[in-house]
Amino acid sequence: GKKKGGMVLKRNVAYFGLNLLGIMACLYSLHVEYSKSNDKSYVAMCDLSYRASCSKVVTSDYGKGFGIIGPLLGEDSFLNVSNAAYGILLYIVLIITGECTGLRN
Repeated sequence: GKKKGGMVLKRNVAYFGLNLLGIMACLYSLHVEYSKSNDKSYVAMCDLSYRASCSKVVTSDYGKGFGIIGPLLGEDSFLNVSNAAYGILLYIVLIITGECTGLRN
């Protein structure tokens, strides 16, 4: 009925919105990584303190290829990219599969 259709729409909007927020967070992570690599004095909004620093995370050995692709396949491997790039891909796949698998129903 009409009530069920409204709930499905709200669920779809929430699902899409949360995935979009994930993509935005990943884009910001890429921005932080790029900015920090070009300017060591760059301070990101998410650098709260010395111990709570997102720029330290994204520029660490674990910020690319989940910290395992580089040692396994080499630092120059095409798979050894920023974890944020994998995140963007994941959220896009979630949006597509959510739409294709009938999340609307």
